[in-house]
Amino acid sequence: MQMINLVRQVAPVAAACLGAAVLMLGCGTAWAACGVVTFVPTSVDVGSQGASALPAADVAGYKRAGTSAVSLRASCDDVPDARQISFDSLLAGDTAGLVRWGSAAAGASTAGAARLTVQQASVGGVAVPMTFTPTGGAVSAATQGPLALTGNGVLGLDLRGVPSTGNARKSLALTMQIQTLIKSSFVPTTSTPFRADMGVSVP
Repeated sequence: MQMINLVRQVAPVAAACLGAAVLMLGCGTAWAACGVVTFVPTSVDVGSQGASALPAADVAGYKRAGTSAVSLRASCDDVPDARQISFDSLLAGDTAGLVRWGSAAAGASTAGAARLTVQQASVGGVAVPMTFTPTGGAVSAATQGPLALTGNGVLGLDLRGVPSTGNARKSLALTMQIQTLIKSSFVPTTSTPFRADMGVSVP
């Protein structure tokens, strides 16, 4: 039986600040008034199984290999009405709504894709509306989730429903889901690592 080992790794752009295990919302005085965002976990194995046994995905031409949940958390020292989170190093896939795997994994960019979804954004423990504006594209409708990240762009959070007094607006948490998709025509011959590169910052 041909086996495929699907490993999702995240390599942050801002690694020069604190190392490759951490995604950043801030590095010294270069960014806005937010501290480090932790991305937990930083590496997830989403399964090892026979490629022929993978179920069909809800995207034509793809099979579903695995799904993993991750979270980003930050602590800020300001209390704005809105907060913007920039995502970069994501490459839009050949199929709308999907992103490509990192080029560092040989052949991965043509073997499959990933679906990145923000399930919920909460500030001070309160779920807040969010929008996504892809680079060069139009802003999406506001929603409390889920919301797909289709490439580089800005996630906007509306904090007006969170009290501006005290510390409520200072804590941020994103719950995200990464779904591994493999092209139905892809036939692996060895273990194939698929890496998603993602950078996160506050402008």
